[in-house]
Amino acid sequence: MSRVDPTCPTDCLTVLPEVDFNLCTPDVNFGQIEYLFIRNIGSGGLADWSDLSEWNTYISNTSSSADAIRRLTVIGSKPAPEKPVVDLSLQRKYYLPKKHLLNIRLDETNLTNYDWLRQLECGGQYLIWWTAQKYMYGGDDGIEATLNFDLIIPESTEELMVFEGTAEWEYQFHPEAQLNIFA
Repeated sequence: MSRVDPTCPTDCLTVLPEVDFNLCTPDVNFGQIEYLFIRNIGSGGLADWSDLSEWNTYISNTSSSADAIRRLTVIGSKPAPEKPVVDLSLQRKYYLPKKHLLNIRLDETNLTNYDWLRQLECGGQYLIWWTAQKYMYGGDDGIEATLNFDLIIPESTEELMVFEGTAEWEYQFHPEAQLNIFA
């Protein structure tokens, strides 16, 4: 399978997409990214990201296989993406691909994780997926993102050392979502 993007209209008479609201039992969702999954870009995505057994085949934080998917326990957020815009004639606007960002914090700063952080400093792009409560994001193909993390050592002896970082990518659409198969 491959990325499934919305079909964009080609005229001004397209049917608006469906919506769903419920006055009696609204479906609300709370924040916080809990897990970040990382894979080498050369390994490709997944055949079916909704298949838990496929994930379990690849998820390993210790495997020496280049196909392994690392599962990081994190605290994270996804703010609104930047939306670069070009002004056109007749007060129209053309939007360039959005600049998406995840803000990620790791609170387990052991030496193994520290070596991981240092290795990321070589640069490169990775495939990522993440979970946030009852949903997960990324689709079969994952998201090609640049990762950048730093060690933060606070002055206070009552605060944790953390690795703070970002995952960044550009794309027109928000990533595909599905129910969290790890929940």
